[in-house]
Amino acid sequence: MLKKSLTARDFILEDCVRMPNLLKKVWNLTTIEDYWQWKFLKPPFETKGMVIEDRNGNIVAFSGFWLRPTKFGGKTIFPGTIVDLMADQKYRGGRAFPILIRRIDSEICKKLTSFGFPNPVSHKLFHRYFKKYVSFNTNIPVFVSLVNAGAQVRLNKAIKSLLSSISCTVHKLRFLFHCNKDILVQEVNDVGDEFDQLWDDVSGEYFWIQNRGKDFIRWRYLLDPTTKYQIWKATEGGEIVGYLVTTIRREAGRTKGFLIDWLVSRKREDVFLEMVNTAFCWLVNQRVDLVETWLMDHEKQWASVLRSYFFIKSKRTRLLILGGGPDYLDPNLHKIENFFFTIGDSDYLGAV
Repeated sequence: MLKKSLTARDFILEDCVRMPNLLKKVWNLTTIEDYWQWKFLKPPFETKGMVIEDRNGNIVAFSGFWLRPTKFGGKTIFPGTIVDLMADQKYRGGRAFPILIRRIDSEICKKLTSFGFPNPVSHKLFHRYFKKYVSFNTNIPVFVSLVNAGAQVRLNKAIKSLLSSISCTVHKLRFLFHCNKDILVQEVNDVGDEFDQLWDDVSGEYFWIQNRGKDFIRWRYLLDPTTKYQIWKATEGGEIVGYLVTTIRREAGRTKGFLIDWLVSRKREDVFLEMVNTAFCWLVNQRVDLVETWLMDHEKQWASVLRSYFFIKSKRTRLLILGGGPDYLDPNLHKIENFFFTIGDSDYLGAV
């Protein structure tokens, strides 16, 4: 039988060269071999990759998880972040997926709290097979600020040019009316021990937050072989008080800027404002058409800052939290207002 010709095993270094082919087959996305090494073999935390291969040694299905340290109610746990689930179309249904699902169930879902930001197909699969673990099946608002209005409309060139000029001018005027000389925001090309200090100082203000120390930041934003990020460090009196991460990407004929991640005290809206102001100004000067970020509904103090830069809710991305292991009975796991997530907590933007 075909099912007996399939082998389930853990992900190894030699698989990296074959993963781009599987991703292309399943999702029509392009990556490079180094991306898979970075994603599963080089993180500063444990990962779990599950491979299904056929009798010829071809990878026909794969699931991958990050086990990133997370502060949850004052303690540290290691939830599973769902970052990959895919199978060659010829091996779906009653073939590869049941093998993969059983492994995910026994090795991840029964033992750990896990979560992910799945696409529509993966979302349906996880909700179907792991429904008994679901703590939340919700979504995170996507906020968008339109920088180049002319790029978003189908009109003649003169009108498009006029709209572009007006929208860019409005944003640039916004920058002129704000300047806090006590807070300095600069792009940095490396991260030092001060980022660990920021994490130690600030993380206790968040009930659920994934580790954002220097090792994570360096791996996630400086060592990614496929995406260029900018790290904006905020200091006050020479001491670090926050950071924010941006990137630029071409999607569907538009140049999009992203506010990927940030860490700042909940008491320092002024620092967040200054970081957004500096990063947004840089993105506008890079001639992006729009700027996008994720922000959970209960993060109202950050929402007020974003709205001052003309961000509006445009759509939502899915969030699925699966309660498993010893933390499942903790009532705090079932309160969405306890969680803090940004785009940086996902593998979004990892392939094109």
